Amino acid sequence: VVFVHGLGGHAIGSWTGTNGKCWPRDLLGSDLAEARIITFGYDAKLDDNRSTAQLSDYGDQFLRELSLLRESTERRPLFLVGHSFGGTIITWV
Repeated sequence: VVFVHGLGGHAIGSWTGTNGKCWPRDLLGSDLAEARIITFGYDAKLDDNRSTAQLSDYGDQFLRELSLLRESTERRPLFLVGHSFGGTIITWV
């Protein structure tokens, strides 16, 4: 399961509640012990409410990193979860 945050977000912080728990890792991970839980982080900073990169830049980076991860594991189902712009990156890929 791969989680992709939105613009202005963070690979861990976007999924962490006020109680300090990162729910993909701390909650979902305990329910799905056999699953590999991964967050994809990218430079999501906004400058004057605008990103400094193109969708294709983020998508290419995500695809490269995902391909490397998939090389080192046996064939398993892949679930992608995106928040806001993270969903757009997933759709682009």
